[in-house]
Amino acid sequence: MDDDQRARASCFAVIAPDAYRLRTIGLTALTIAVLCVELPNGLDSSVRIHAFAAVYCAAIFVIWGVGITLTLRSIRLSEKYRAEHPVPVPVT
Repeated sequence: MDDDQRARASCFAVIAPDAYRLRTIGLTALTIAVLCVELPNGLDSSVRIHAFAAVYCAAIFVIWGVGITLTLRSIRLSEKYRAEHPVPVPVT
């Protein structure tokens, strides 16, 4: 494994858990916020507005986490494909 591959592997080791945590935090916050919004009419309007804002923020976290996860997965797959199918170098 050369230095470039080691650097990429360490980058994945650092970023991937953060992406999964971000997605998990977002999904949890989204669930809690939706439950707050869907409660009976016992909530006053200011609490309901905050709950709607929490839904939007949580949705952003989920989208961001999923986007990072999918990007990392596609990079990993392209690295794996390149390793399995090397491009022949022309001899000059």
